[in-house]
Amino acid sequence: MKLKRFYIKAIELVLFFAFLLLGSCAQQYTEDIENLDGEVLALQKTDIQLRKELTDAINQLLTDMLKKLQDTDTRLDGEINKQINAMAGQIKEKMNNLSNLLNTEMAARISECDSKTNALNLRMNSVETALNNALQQTKTEVQKAMNDGDTETANRLNTMAIRIERIQATTDSISELADEWKIRLKTLTDADYGTSLDVMQNRLDALNNF
Repeated sequence: MKLKRFYIKAIELVLFFAFLLLGSCAQQYTEDIENLDGEVLALQKTDIQLRKELTDAINQLLTDMLKKLQDTDTRLDGEINKQINAMAGQIKEKMNNLSNLLNTEMAARISECDSKTNALNLRMNSVETALNNALQQTKTEVQKAMNDGDTETANRLNTMAIRIERIQATTDSISELADEWKIRLKTLTDADYGTSLDVMQNRLDALNNF
């Protein structure tokens, strides 16, 4: 009987610390994700804005070039080329701004998010391991108590087993959120920004050399 009481106390301690750790993990995870999510979304909006400005600038350059080619003005070709080169320089500056955004700011946020989700998963794995061991042992003790005819102890242990299973469901939920965030990060990292920039650069070079 003393051994069973000792075991019950041990299970209660496991549950207590599991609740504390889960609460800490959940709160920290929520705060981190909210902050980082806001930062990444802001970067995405900036990315979209810069791309639009870049595309508009290239299209405007094309329009102006065609207009100048059709213009009956007597200005020298050198003056026209000078203006076109100036516009091309502005577009390249926009491309550099976009490249800097992708290669520094967004990359840093993605790395930070990835690090936090990995750390969270490690903590969740530790909790899950402890809970799995506790649940298995608790079910074993429930069966022993039932075999001994100790219904009171069996019911108490069975209640603990149910609580452990509920905590496990919570840890699974938190881990799923972390996995979902990693998928969102992968979507960002898999975006072929380099090809998009190369296409824009090729268009600009073609127009500039027209």
